[in-house]
Amino acid sequence: MTDEKKDKPSFPAGLGIMDKIWEWQWIIRFIYIVLFADLALLAYTGQGILTWPVQVSNWTEHLGFFCVALAALGLIATTLMPAAANIVRLLLNEIIYSSIFPDILRPQSDYQRHPGTVPSSEVLDLALEENNQFLLSYYEKHDIAWRNKFSERFKIGDLLFGILFFMTLDYHPYWFSHAQHSLACDLFNLGGDEGFVIFYIVLLIVFSALINIWFGKWDWGHIYYPPLYRKKENARRKQREMDEQWHGQDK
Repeated sequence: MTDEKKDKPSFPAGLGIMDKIWEWQWIIRFIYIVLFADLALLAYTGQGILTWPVQVSNWTEHLGFFCVALAALGLIATTLMPAAANIVRLLLNEIIYSSIFPDILRPQSDYQRHPGTVPSSEVLDLALEENNQFLLSYYEKHDIAWRNKFSERFKIGDLLFGILFFMTLDYHPYWFSHAQHSLACDLFNLGGDEGFVIFYIVLLIVFSALINIWFGKWDWGHIYYPPLYRKKENARRKQREMDEQWHGQDK
């Protein structure tokens, strides 16, 4: 067995990286990092990724810059950007769900339950009441999956917010440096006079995706458990029948 494992060919690590390219979450992260790198170079040298003369540079001379940039990226991605995104999300929430906001433009959340599903908290209550280990394990498995999905959605929202912020800065490098060229400028200017139109269309697409992530349809933690669902439906039906009989007697 040991010899077979040793003789078994292993795939190069580069193929694993290439495989990640086809996952859209990694594409978003890659765009985030590239835009940050371009902004960092613009602030440090006045030249972006496309114009920085890497071939004549001594990498050791810029080692301090790379260390600071990497630390800044970690701080921004894990702390500053999520905090800023949360503030903006709360402000947008107040605006979108205010009375002055048009209903036709307001994202519609999915509050409706599907047949056979009940709130997960009710499944937990039933499991504890009946001391049902199977039901408790079923709830815990669902709860972990739901929390992971919930967390991943907010992480994607933070990345999209960062891309939106970085794109805006990168397209206007003269706001924070003396540079006239940047990655975003050079790429969108390939479209000629319509380059700025393409930029704002892309910006609008990213913003729409962000709004959908933050305020679109959500899974509110309902769990598929037909026995409890049928029990509750029967109770509702009996209650409706009693109400109808009561109103009938009043007449």
